[in-house]
Formats: sequence, C-alpha cells, structure tokens
Amino acid sequence: MATQRDYYEILGVPRGAPDDDIKRSFRKLAQQWHPDVNTSAEADTRFKEINEAYQVLSDPQRRQVYDMFGRAGVGGAGFDPFAAGGQAGYSGFGDIFDAFFGGAAAGARRPRVPTGSDLRYDLELTFAESISGAEKEIEFTSLSRCDTCQGSGAEPGTSPATCPKCSGSGDIRHVRSTMLGQMINVSPCDRCRGTGKIVESPCHTCRGDGRVERKRTLRVTIPAGIAQGHQVRLSGEGEAAPRGGVPGNLYVVVHVAPHPQLRRQETELYYELELSITQAALGARVQVPTATGSEEIEIKPGTQPGAEIRLRGRGVPHLRRPDSRGDLHVLVDVRVPQRPSARPPARATARPGGPAPGRDQLTGQDLTAAKEGFAPEDGLSATGSWYELAVEADQEAVEQVSEILSRACPGGVSIEAPFEVLNEGLAARLDPRRPAVVRGYVSAIDPRTARAAMESVRTALGHLQAFALRPIGELQTRVVHEEDWAEAWKAHFPVMRVGHRIVIRPTWREHTAAPDDVVLSLDPGMAFGTGLHPTTRLCLAGIERWGDESLLSDARVLDVGTGSGILAIAAALLGASYVLGVDTDPLAVATAGANAASNGLADLIDTRAGSLPLAAPAQFHLVVANLISGLLIELAQELAATLRPGGRLLAGGIYRDREPEVQSAFESAGLRVINRLAEEDWVALEAEAPGEA
Repeated sequence: MATQRDYYEILGVPRGAPDDDIKRSFRKLAQQWHPDVNTSAEADTRFKEINEAYQVLSDPQRRQVYDMFGRAGVGGAGFDPFAAGGQAGYSGFGDIFDAFFGGAAAGARRPRVPTGSDLRYDLELTFAESISGAEKEIEFTSLSRCDTCQGSGAEPGTSPATCPKCSGSGDIRHVRSTMLGQMINVSPCDRCRGTGKIVESPCHTCRGDGRVERKRTLRVTIPAGIAQGHQVRLSGEGEAAPRGGVPGNLYVVVHVAPHPQLRRQETELYYELELSITQAALGARVQVPTATGSEEIEIKPGTQPGAEIRLRGRGVPHLRRPDSRGDLHVLVDVRVPQRPSARPPARATARPGGPAPGRDQLTGQDLTAAKEGFAPEDGLSATGSWYELAVEADQEAVEQVSEILSRACPGGVSIEAPFEVLNEGLAARLDPRRPAVVRGYVSAIDPRTARAAMESVRTALGHLQAFALRPIGELQTRVVHEEDWAEAWKAHFPVMRVGHRIVIRPTWREHTAAPDDVVLSLDPGMAFGTGLHPTTRLCLAGIERWGDESLLSDARVLDVGTGSGILAIAAALLGASYVLGVDTDPLAVATAGANAASNGLADLIDTRAGSLPLAAPAQFHLVVANLISGLLIELAQELAATLRPGGRLLAGGIYRDREPEVQSAFESAGLRVINRLAEEDWVALEAEAPGEA
C-alpha cells in the first residue's frame, strides 16, 4: 500500500507556514503541473495532489483538524478534489487561471455555480456537557431556498433562460493581439454573473433571488470531550445559494463555561485540594469534584504539601477515542496557619468543657516522658483512674494538637492556656508568650488501648512537626485519679460574667447577683464545660442573644456534646421549654444531669448518652454544638437533620483556620450561615435551616 504524502511536503512549505506562503507555493506549483501546460504522464496525478493539499491547508478549520489527526481527520482516502463535476476541486484555481491562462483552462471552464455563504453559530455549553457530550437544539435566521420557485428565482410556470450575452457559458472572452501573439482574457459574464442563465420573470416571493429569510431549528450532536473554541461543521446547513446553487456550511463554535473547581488541560483535569494541617498529618477521607460528580478519596497520614493524587480514567474523553479518558490530578495544598502577631493580653482560655489540673502540675515529678508505653501502677483503680496524654503547644498549633488528641482519647480533650486571675476572679489575663497545654484522657481500664492511643498520637505529632509550626512539646503521660482531678479545678475556676447577663458561679464560690443577672451554678467535676474557653463563651453569648430575640421562648433545644451541661442550663434559664443534652461520655451525662438539678431545672433538661443521628430527627427549634472543627464537618448533615424548618444551629469550637471548611460543610448540608462570632483565634457560626420557622 502506497504511503500518502504529507500536505505540507506536497506544497513544499513547513508546518506553521503563514497563509500567504501556502498560497504563493500553490500558485507556483499549479502553473508548473497543470495538465494543459505539463504533458508528462504524472502531471495529472501531481496536479490533483497539489489541489487536494491546498483545499485543506487554505481552510483554517480543516488545517487545524489535519494538524491534529492527519488525513484521517479531513476525510483521508475519501477526499475527492474533483467532486461535483470538477467544480469543488477547481474552485480554488480561479485566481490562478486568471493570472496564468487568461481565466479558463483551454475552454473547459463551465458556468459558475453560485455558492451560499458559510454561517457561524456560537453555542454555550456547560463544563459537564463538554465532557459527556450533548444533543443541543439551536435556532437561527438565515437565507433559505424559496418554496415558491424552488430556488430557481423564476416565477412558477417559467424557467430561467439561457443568457444571450454569453450564450450560456457564463464567460465573456476578450481577444487582443500583442507582439507575442494573441492573448485571451476570460471574465465572468456581467449579465448572468457567470451562471449562464437569466431570469426574465422573477418570482414574486423572492424577487428572482431564489432565497428568502426564515428562522430555522436544527439539532446538533456535540461529541464527548469537545473543548473551548472547537467547531462542529454541518455541511450544507449554511445559507442557500442564489438561484439553486450549492448551499454553504454552518460552523457551530463551542464555548465552554469554566468549572468552579476543576482546571482542564487537553484531556487532563486538575483540582487543587486544600487540607488543614490536621487532615494532612492524621489522614482523612475527603470528597473531590470529578467530571461527572464527586468522589471520596483517602488522604494518607503524613501527606505533604505539593503531593499529587492521580485518579486514572476520571479525566476528559479523547475526542477521537471516546472510550479512552484522561486522568484527574488532585494537587494537595496544606494550609499552614499564619503566625499570629503579638496581641494585647486577653482573658484566660481553657478547652470548652475541660477540667484540667493547673499548669504547674504538668512539670511535677509525677509526669514522665512517654517512651515504652504505660506501666500500670500499684493500686490503680480500673474505674476511678485515667491516663492523661499531655502536649505543650504554641497557640498556633493548639487546634491541630487538640484534634489529634480528640481522635485518640475517648475520655475527651481539654486545653489550658496560662493565665492570671484578676479582679477577684471576674477577669483574667493571658500570657501569649507561654505555650498552652492540650490534654487528652484515656480510661485506665485497658492499658493496651491506652498504649495504642499513645502510639497513634506520637506518630501524628511527628507528621505535624513536619509543617514547621511553632514548638510542639513531646508527648507526656501520667495517671490521674478522679478525686484529684475534680479537686484540682477548684483553685482555677473563678466566678465569670459572660455577655450582658449570664454569670457562671462555681458551686463552691459565693456571688452577689445583680437584679438582671442570670446565675448559672456549675460543678464540672470530671466533665467538660466551664466557660473559661472562648468557644464556650461565644456559644453562651449566642444563646443569650437568642433569649434577647425571644427565640428561646417555648423552644425545644438540642445540646450536642453537652459536657457539664453549661449550655443546656443557660438555654433553659433563658426561656427554653425543653432541652436535650447528648454526650458520648457517660460521666458527662451524669454531671450534666446533676448540674441541671442543682439549678432547679431537672424537669426541663433531659440528658442522654449517645450521639447523632437521633432516632427522631427534625424536632428541635434550636441546636447548639460546641465541638471541634473536624466533628462539625463530619456531623454537618446529621446536625441539619435535627432542625425543624427555619431552625437555627449555633456551632462553636471552630479554629479560625478551619472556618471555611466548616462553612462549606454547612452549606452542603443545606444550612445558610447568617451570623459569625469571634474571640481571639476562635469562631462560632450561626446557621439557619431552609423553610419557614
């Protein structure tokens, strides 16, 4: 089988040659190989070959397809440069004949056949349609064949007559003598415009043109994998030609709307996945967008910034091979929090609901570096003792360290920041130069489980250190007895005023209340929830505002992660008709119930062990969830399901660096964020469920 020559080689021009060079070379070769001039045996074949190459390379669209797919893309062996009686192939030679042969090929020229104009239609596609393909209906106005005269231009009952001036040839010949001999110049007949026919009785509808303007509707098949700027050619669907000529083509030019998250490069898709340091250090399962929807992928622990996760076959179909697809490249971007600038002294902070011994106890002689695991002590009580895992962390890394410990420590996590109590316990001052202490608790009933928790924390802290955060101390452990833990709080838990009216009074302290004070008596014991940490104060401020707006009046309230019951009690004191506090820690459930009773609210507050989802969803007007960012993201759908139409969610425990993630999770769950509260590096978000309250 003979090898087909390259069109650029045939015309003797390089790829990328400008249009003028292609036309210049074509004219030169056409003059050299025209069968009327060149009598060699191969002249006819070479002339057809030259004409075929020029027909493709002179058309920008066909040239682009040829550059991409070769002859297969422009018709290959099926290309016929002399189709339609020679008109298609020779139509490009008019200027050559005029320049070199007096306008005709030795008298073989036929009357010109009018050709309709090509049309362009700009079609808008969605990103998904460009990937999967589509059937689109388009509507446009163009000149179409006249139905009255069937495109002839002549009044029904008559026919076009032969042009008397050119005798039907369509050409007028002019002969002049020169010193070199006779020169024949052939030009189109000015009366019939080269068609050889004239209309003596024009059609009354189209006035002799053979065309009328009308609106047309077509269905266009868009192939899968088409890209911005590609064209779909519909042959013969352009404008009709005057008096029954050849219609033009319609070129549908595709415009693809960009994807809000994906970036396309030929058949490959790219997505920049933002991860928090915690997700990268601990690993996670996250949703990523694909060409056809979304897909859950696994992030391995210790994933580094700049890592690439390739999802094979999730990219764009090949235009000519729809069964073959490109890949989706997930590019990992780990968000390292900006180092906070020096701030004026703030109030003291402790983890939302976190009884913890004072910082001086961390360095006591009973605290040891965790190296080979836990060794149970003599006389250790299986039910009244805990293993405490403690890590010193700069404020920059507190959220990340607390999430690491929260995953490994089912007994809960507390954060203690160094502070100095002022004004007889009604204020405190934070020292930002000193590290916070993050503590996690594991029951001493099973040393093997505690050892596994310690190893997972140590591994995750190692990954976390790789992100160059400010100093994170070594993991340290000790045994904490229940009675020691509860007593340690009393020295560090002052009377506190939160918002305008709420006063938190430890049961062992005295306080003289003002007339408008809402006093909340609290003994956290070993449960979490004291009001010392900004996230608890933010939630209390939000609940107080609900009371000011009368939203709590006769409302049913859910407190997720109730801890000591501090938020549930505040909601009941401010007007809620029923409050349910749920917590996974049975000790917290018991403590919350006891605190509700000490405030005289046992009939209004119900406490239960468990988590979401609840057995009976969509029953609460208001929901409070003072958790951590990771849990809020994980539970977003379940939290939304607990709300009645128009209900409100107040979510605390959000570190500023992860606020966009939490907000995105809420929006995906159908919640609309309507308010934001902030204190130091912590944020609380208020969101609303769809529907009327």
